[in-house]
Amino acid sequence: MLNWRLTVVLLLAVSVLAIAQAPPAAFTYVFPIFIDGAANGMVYKSTVSLLPISTAPASMQCTVTQRQTSTAFLGLQGDDYFPITQYGGNALQTQAPVLLSGRLQWEILSSSGQAPQKSGYLTASCPQDFHTDLHISLFDSTGKKIDESSLVPAVKGTSFEFLLDMRTGVRLGLSLVNDTAVDGQPYKLIARNQLNEIVSGPQFIYLHNYSQESIFADEAIQLPPNFVGSIEVIGVSSGNNYAVGLQFTGNVFSVVTPTVRNAPISGN
Repeated sequence: MLNWRLTVVLLLAVSVLAIAQAPPAAFTYVFPIFIDGAANGMVYKSTVSLLPISTAPASMQCTVTQRQTSTAFLGLQGDDYFPITQYGGNALQTQAPVLLSGRLQWEILSSSGQAPQKSGYLTASCPQDFHTDLHISLFDSTGKKIDESSLVPAVKGTSFEFLLDMRTGVRLGLSLVNDTAVDGQPYKLIARNQLNEIVSGPQFIYLHNYSQESIFADEAIQLPPNFVGSIEVIGVSSGNNYAVGLQFTGNVFSVVTPTVRNAPISGN
């Protein structure tokens, strides 16, 4: 059984000078969960793709940034992307440029999964519009792939609603991101039944600036047995809030995308 707390309690560089000289990114996408490494006989590996929208892009320097992790990646042509850790927005981050050019017009970065398991969140930025996704794979101790799932970039919002049916033994893991300098304000969790009546909460989870927190929904808020209903997560006031869910049945998991709103559900 996957220990969610150990999993989540989710770059790389040519040179520090290159990072400092990189132009501001016009397009930035956020993945609220990024996992890499081994724990309890299980290994997570993640891949990040970068593909320009233009069919004939000019040379373009992108930046992949990790928060709370510092994983090295390997490119498709054997390029090593080693993490450089620095402060960004008053919080630790690891980041590096990924140069897309005539030699390398698109790239897929793959993590090794060899370090102790850690997680945080990840952003990908480029000066021109581009496609990106994050792919998470789970392996057993023999290297056999057990499960995998893909995430598309998250949508920023104020309210995130997840539907949950626990009658078959599933558990919902929540990954919440505060991608802003606002520190110490709480996320608020509320559970409702199918009639939209509040059955539990609000429960508060405090996130520091530029940080991610992941926890099972049934550990974050008290839920009735075999709960069927919804979990609303209300983000930090005036913050850049993102959320995604991972639904587990044993070690098997799938990504759950929430309904995203610009305001909390009426009645909060």
